[in-house]
Amino acid sequence: MILTEKHFTAALKIQQCRTLAMGYATYACEECGEQHYMYRSCGHRFCPTCGTAATSRWADNILHNVLNIKHHHVVVTLPAWLRDIARRNERDVYDAMFSAVGEVIPGWFRYKHQMEGGMIAVLHTAGSDLKYHPHLHLVVTGGGIKQESKELKLLEGEYLFRHEWLKKRFRWAFQQRIIALHTQRQLKTPKRLADRVDLLRFLKVHNEQDWVVSIQEPLQNAESIVRYVGRYTKRACLSEHKIEEVKDGHITFRYNDYRNTPKGQKPKEALLRLHYAPFFDRLLQHVPEKGFVQVRYYGCYTISKMKSLAEVWKLPKVSLETPVEPPPPPQQEEWNEEAWEQYKADYKKAHGHHPYWCEHCHRPLIRTAFVPPIYWKVKKVQAAAICDSS
Repeated sequence: MILTEKHFTAALKIQQCRTLAMGYATYACEECGEQHYMYRSCGHRFCPTCGTAATSRWADNILHNVLNIKHHHVVVTLPAWLRDIARRNERDVYDAMFSAVGEVIPGWFRYKHQMEGGMIAVLHTAGSDLKYHPHLHLVVTGGGIKQESKELKLLEGEYLFRHEWLKKRFRWAFQQRIIALHTQRQLKTPKRLADRVDLLRFLKVHNEQDWVVSIQEPLQNAESIVRYVGRYTKRACLSEHKIEEVKDGHITFRYNDYRNTPKGQKPKEALLRLHYAPFFDRLLQHVPEKGFVQVRYYGCYTISKMKSLAEVWKLPKVSLETPVEPPPPPQQEEWNEEAWEQYKADYKKAHGHHPYWCEHCHRPLIRTAFVPPIYWKVKKVQAAAICDSS
C-alpha cells in the first residue's frame, strides 16, 4: 500500500492524543489545592479513543430525532470483482454507491406507496478481519409520510421489498454512474478496461454473478440498529479491546468468523495473527479521506426535516437504554460557555457527577491554567519524502 498524507496525519494524531503534544488544562480545588490535568483529545475520525465518544453522541442525537416506528436494517455490498476499481477511485465509487441507494429506495417509497420514507446510509470499508470490503449499512423506515395527506403511514407486516429487486435496481443505478464517470474520463481503470466497450463487456460478464444484499426484519426500537451501523462512523475500524497480543513483531486480534458460523447464528470469534507490516497495511487502508461524508440522510430523514419529525407527529422519543459516553472536552477554539455547559451535562448524565470534581472536598474544580498544543503538521512534501524512502 502506498502511504499518503492522510495516513501519516491519522497515525501522528492518534499518537499525540491526550499527550503533552496536544496541550492540557490544569484544574485545582479552591479548598485543598489538589490539582488535576485534563489532556486534549486529537479529535481524528480514525482515533479509537476519540471516535467512541463521538459515535455514541451521534447515535444519541439521531435516536432523539427519528420517527418512533419500526425500522429495517439493509446492507448493500460492493462485489469483489469491482473492488480493484473502487481502490483506484475511492471517493467517486463511494459517492456512486450512496447516490444509487439514494435514488432506488426513496424512489420506491414514492412510486410504490406514494409516501416519503426515511433512510440513513453509513459507509463501512472494512470487514471484521480488516480486509477491503466496501458496503453500505442502511437504516430504513418501515413506513413514511403520505405525499398528499401528510399523514404518517406504516407498511403492513414485516415485509419491505424483495432482495432480487433491490439487487437489480442498485446494480443498474450504480453501474450507470460508473459508466458515466468512464465516459467523462474521470474513472481510473486497468489498461484492459481503458476502452468503453471493454468496460461494458466486463460489467456484462460479471453481472452474471450475484450481488449481495441483506434485508432484515424490522425492529420496533431503532436503537440497536443505529448504534450498530454507527459503530465506525467516527472511529477506527478495529477496537483496541480486540487486540489480544503484540509479540515478536506480530499482532493478534479477534474478528468475527462469518465463514465458519452456521447461517442465522451469532458470529463465532476467531484469532488472526499478522506481521506488523501487513497488519498496518490492512488497518490504514480504511483511513477516510479528509472531508469525505461517510453518513448521509435521505427522504424524511434529511437533516432539515429530521429534527422536526418527532415534534410534528407528537410521537414519544425513542428510549435510550445504553448510557451515553460523554464527548471529549471542547477544543480550545470551541471554548465558550455553551460548549462547556453541554459537556458538563453529558458527563453528569454518564457518570452522575460534575466532570471536574474534588473527591475530598466534594466541590467543583476551577480551571487555573492552559498549556497550548504543539502541533505536528504533516506536509505533502514530507509525506512524499517518507514514502520515497520506504
